[in-house]
Amino acid sequence: MKLHYLTFWSLLVIGLGSCTNSSKTPTDNKTPKPLQVLEKIDGQWMVTQINDGEKEYQLKKAYPLNLEENKLSLSLDVNNCGGGYTILPKHQIEVTKNIFCTEKCCDDKAAQRISQIIGDTWTYTLDGELMTWTKDKKIIQLKRHNASDLSGTSWRAVRMQPKEEGADHLFKKPYILSFSKENIIIKLDVNECNTSYIKNKGDQLEFAKSMGCTRACCDSDLAKQLAAYLSGTLDFKVKGDQLILGNTAVELEFARYKKGGE
Repeated sequence: MKLHYLTFWSLLVIGLGSCTNSSKTPTDNKTPKPLQVLEKIDGQWMVTQINDGEKEYQLKKAYPLNLEENKLSLSLDVNNCGGGYTILPKHQIEVTKNIFCTEKCCDDKAAQRISQIIGDTWTYTLDGELMTWTKDKKIIQLKRHNASDLSGTSWRAVRMQPKEEGADHLFKKPYILSFSKENIIIKLDVNECNTSYIKNKGDQLEFAKSMGCTRACCDSDLAKQLAAYLSGTLDFKVKGDQLILGNTAVELEFARYKKGGE
């Protein structure tokens, strides 16, 4: 009889143990939900088209917009604008309402409209190198800036350092270097010089060995030396508003130039 009781209680304990285990909620094996990863939108962009909700504006050129560490900067024809921004959930970017701008004359009216509407909370979408901001009927279209594309940019010569001398020559006068798709023009004291160039693989520009210049009198020796260095192969690097050209013989530094200002 004792044997039967022991068998009964043993089976009861085992049965209860099975029920207890089977009733446990399998929380330990739940797969955690992945965190939302937002696309990286900081860096340099070009504003290519805008619509203020009432009118679509045809921009005469693209305008640089830089997003970096919650600081926004916008370069117009003459003036510069700045403000702050915050990346929000659901692919939104909030730009400070009242961005500040310098007040020189004169930016194109379409360019001015960019600075007037940009302070808002926008929904952004990315499509490769393109980004679109939308708010109700307002639209701002942007294209990621390719730093290696110098076409359409102008630069003011700041510094020249011949490697043999090891000393910097600082330019007090505004010698302006402008790039088109295949040519450059350098404006000196009096004359203008031009030549062709191609972009090699990597960050190199190859200028034609001969340069054509007007022949009015008289450019400074420093200006002539600057023009002479724009020949052959030069490494280049763009960082923000700075352009560096150089090779084993020289290093040339330029600052981004805007019409109507230095």
